[in-house]
Amino acid sequence: MNNELKTERIAYGYNRGDRVFDRHNVDRVFLDTSQTKRVQRYEMMHKLGLRRGDVVVVWHERDLGRGMELKQIREHFAALGVTIEAVGTPNGPKKATVRGMSDKAVAIAKHFWGLPGCSIDFINDQLERHGHGPFTRQQMIFKMGNRGTYKARTPPTDEPLEGD
Repeated sequence: MNNELKTERIAYGYNRGDRVFDRHNVDRVFLDTSQTKRVQRYEMMHKLGLRRGDVVVVWHERDLGRGMELKQIREHFAALGVTIEAVGTPNGPKKATVRGMSDKAVAIAKHFWGLPGCSIDFINDQLERHGHGPFTRQQMIFKMGNRGTYKARTPPTDEPLEGD
């Protein structure tokens, strides 16, 4: 008979659902939320019942803490002989790529940017007519400045713009 205890793979999820760990062969799942106070989180970490050889499975190491807190947790786990396995993407979920406005799109938008009554939707309609956009208000501000500081040089027309 072997007196050695079986090591466990224990999932710990912070603001995550238990389904995140379905494919990662874990024995137990502990879920935490942002509502948990630090003292409660500390108690929960100790209630995991970690033993030498256990593996704490997280989506990302940031789930365990940030900064000095994460450093202390890593040191604590290392002293216990527990390893951390991050199974998610290294930098979190991929964000959609925001494309910038081309010089041609900026030239078209500048015709309408400083005119009163020209909404972002109207400007985007004009840009789409010329094969550009749509763009967010923030993208337009980044390229042309705040609307109050920029004055359009020409009034809007239905005529084709330069370069079309």
